[in-house]
Amino acid sequence: MSPKFILFVSLSVFCFWKHADGGPTVVPADPFNAEKDADLIWDAVDGCGTNEDKISKVICKRTFKQRIEISTAFESKHEGKNLLKRLEKETSRDLKKLYRRLLESSQAVLANDLHDYVDGKREDKYGGVTEILCGTDAYDKSLLGAYYLQTFNMDVMDHVKSKYKAGDQLYQNVLIDYCWRTYCTNVTLDTTKIQAAAVVLANLDPKADGETLKGQLQNYFKTYCLPDLQCIFASYRSIKNKGINEAIREAMKGDEADAWVALTLSIETRYRYYANLLHQAVDGCGTDEDRINRITVQTCERYLGDIDNEYKCMHGESFYKRIAGLTGDFLTEDDYKDCMRMLYGQ
Repeated sequence: MSPKFILFVSLSVFCFWKHADGGPTVVPADPFNAEKDADLIWDAVDGCGTNEDKISKVICKRTFKQRIEISTAFESKHEGKNLLKRLEKETSRDLKKLYRRLLESSQAVLANDLHDYVDGKREDKYGGVTEILCGTDAYDKSLLGAYYLQTFNMDVMDHVKSKYKAGDQLYQNVLIDYCWRTYCTNVTLDTTKIQAAAVVLANLDPKADGETLKGQLQNYFKTYCLPDLQCIFASYRSIKNKGINEAIREAMKGDEADAWVALTLSIETRYRYYANLLHQAVDGCGTDEDRINRITVQTCERYLGDIDNEYKCMHGESFYKRIAGLTGDFLTEDDYKDCMRMLYGQ
């Protein structure tokens, strides 16, 4: 085994776990006083007119835990008035949607979005379902599943399966079977096995051995833990000088290829995966407001900074600067753009 390979894998794993814990653009306010913040918001909504700038400077610069404390203080100080309902009453449609995401738990947001996508209540059903299934880590999946059962009285995966025919390769055979499984948490990182697994993939001709490639991927997802998969895909890239997603595109077609590409990219390069999703949300006709809000709010306390850095590498500017220069739809609102600026740490 070459020293170069060992170094490459070690650095890949270090970066994966380091970034998984870092890169927040919203951090706890210090000093923090929930009652004072509640008073600031009350002053912003009480009387004639609404000072949305003052609201945003509180709501968008506090962590979720702090926002919940502010909400509790607001209700306690103002005769049981609910903060979210008051903000929804006082602000525009697009800010209402953003504030709701900021003041609700992540499992509630993801579960409600997934339920709406599966039931066809929102557009881009396939894209939305794929994003939530691939982009949610094991801990969030467990919370989402529990919330789904409690709120909708159904198992989340049973609901998804019920909406797609048994032969649907996108959901039945890929995303449901492999994305929702619980990966092992013990990081053993057997470098000999990892290198051998990557070599097996690298020796396949995607066009001639497409079924074999798919079979190997299915086997790897059943037998390897998440850090091992990340290292296998990283090693494959070092051997072939291209990602496994490119081989998948050569070997498969349509929804099946889209599902495997989303699944492998979300594991190998999660920040690039999210950066791609954000770019898709603003590239082309129309803008996917739900996707922008969901990714921004779900990751701002974890690794949104890493996602934005990846976006800069890919497109030469931060994502916030991209949407700041756009017009049309909800992006005409300066107050919405100000919220985005703060959530992106600008």
